[in-house]
Amino acid sequence: MSVENMLAQKAIPLSSRRALLKRLLRVGMVGSASFSTLTSCNSLKQSPITINWITNVDHWNTFKNLATSFSKINQAAITVNAIPRTDYDTLVGLFEKQDTTYDLVSLDVTWMREFITKNWLVSLDDYWPENDAQLKRSDYLQTPLKICCWNEQLWAAPLHTDVGILYYRTRDRQNNPIPLYNANELTWEDLARMAQQAQESHGFSGGFLWEGYWSTSQRAKEGLMCLFLEILDGFDGQLFDSADNPQKVLINSTQAINALEHMRKWNTTISEYITDKRQKKKASDNNDSDCAKVWKNGEAVFMRNWPSFITDSDNAKNAVAEKYDIAPLPQRVLTSAGQQNTGTTRSCLGGWQLAINTYSPKSHQDAAWQFIKWMLSAEVQQYLASNESFAVTLESVYNDPYINALNPHYKLLPQIIKNAQYRPLLPNYLQRVAIPVQRIVSRVLTDDGYTPQQAVQDLQLQLEKALQKKV
Repeated sequence: MSVENMLAQKAIPLSSRRALLKRLLRVGMVGSASFSTLTSCNSLKQSPITINWITNVDHWNTFKNLATSFSKINQAAITVNAIPRTDYDTLVGLFEKQDTTYDLVSLDVTWMREFITKNWLVSLDDYWPENDAQLKRSDYLQTPLKICCWNEQLWAAPLHTDVGILYYRTRDRQNNPIPLYNANELTWEDLARMAQQAQESHGFSGGFLWEGYWSTSQRAKEGLMCLFLEILDGFDGQLFDSADNPQKVLINSTQAINALEHMRKWNTTISEYITDKRQKKKASDNNDSDCAKVWKNGEAVFMRNWPSFITDSDNAKNAVAEKYDIAPLPQRVLTSAGQQNTGTTRSCLGGWQLAINTYSPKSHQDAAWQFIKWMLSAEVQQYLASNESFAVTLESVYNDPYINALNPHYKLLPQIIKNAQYRPLLPNYLQRVAIPVQRIVSRVLTDDGYTPQQAVQDLQLQLEKALQKKV
């Protein structure tokens, strides 16, 4: 029986067919994911070079395996060591010392503008010219690609992106259909109403899960920041006049007050849930792992999360497997001249870029580009999509029949990514934007005496200070 026929057998549960396809993809039986047959670098034999790559978190050794595969097959005698320990403070400390330990760095989208403006990265324009006929920039999703650009130069390559999506249950725990909504017409108010109805009529513990916990000890966590930007956009509000080049603060508005009032209300109603230890918690009590556990246990009807969580949801051991779907975030409500219209809520963009250390030797920079170019190839992008459910940047992968058989939700992502919003692209983003915003929003959720009206005034002052200190 062919692979295609095996996967088409309806007697095989969907989760089992996905597991089968995933194994076949990894060993190269379908598609083009066999690394043993990948095209090697077209470089002449040269002296061996070892480059170090500091990666983002590597739970499944995906980056380590890719680095090992490249080291074996390339003809340029390049060895890549993958070290999964990227964090903002570590990288800033290294670059400030002009350290050359890492030739290749993985950068979060929110760090890009700072690292570019401080001249810590090598421009990729000579390596990847805009008119390159073989590696076409136009083949990659433009929203993540643009975040790698500044002053008409390209400073990094978008390896995989990320975007906020809505997970929702299609069946209850008895496998009965849940007629929830038309995803193209749902507003945030609709979501709240349906979440409450599902709690009451289907016995779900949680109506709408989201990461609402924040503390000063979690500086790297931005779940609350992303969710707030999305809710704010959903109620037609903004932090700044532009995320790409902020010039004016716009947070002190009735739209922002409305967004915060809804988040505050949801925190103690539809976003309360019961843990597996029978503890009652609010959204402001939980982090992303709490959300994940409650969702996988089948105790929630809606959840805001990232696409990479699809893999966990599909695990046949979880109560939610084959009983959920994904959709764009609910519709944005626009109020103009007394009329209400709906538009697309812009999800928050995440993801990781590959950049080259400006202080590394030129030979190491050249070798780092050879590896980046390979990481952008169709084979590797397919591997990232299959192994981790990463939202990759090569657009053709979203039309790959094997990837779509493995992950039927995958084809919905490109349009959500194209509509996504950036977090403010300021060099001082983390310290002067993300931390103050999350601290104030967290206080709204947890302090009954702190009003949304006072919060937007405090946010206005904090963000104006951030604009005054752009470097």
